[in-house]
Amino acid sequence: MKKVLYVDDEEVNLFIFKVSFKDVYDVVTAQSGAKALELLVSNPEIKIVITDLRMPIMDGLEFVKVAKTKFGDKVFFLLTGFGITEEIKQLIDNNMLNNYFSKPFNKTEIISEVEKH
Repeated sequence: MKKVLYVDDEEVNLFIFKVSFKDVYDVVTAQSGAKALELLVSNPEIKIVITDLRMPIMDGLEFVKVAKTKFGDKVFFLLTGFGITEEIKQLIDNNMLNNYFSKPFNKTEIISEVEKH
């Protein structure tokens, strides 16, 4: 079973994601970018990272930029309730972000993308 890290500052979103994917993935959650970076160090078997965009202190894009430099072998996805921005497009074009998903998330779409990696 693939180990997936989901990062979101809202506890309810972490819970919903974990419950939604518990039969498909081993889901590890973090409530901040800083905590997610710690988890990536202590869980090298995590290959897939899905992060929320809007978070305090370190938003999802900042987190991806930092994490991708330290953990280049990981695949990063963004989950956002907002449309694609120029910065998101640039990160995808530069292979820092693999893709993005819209909130509310579509479980089938996420599984389809994650299974490619």
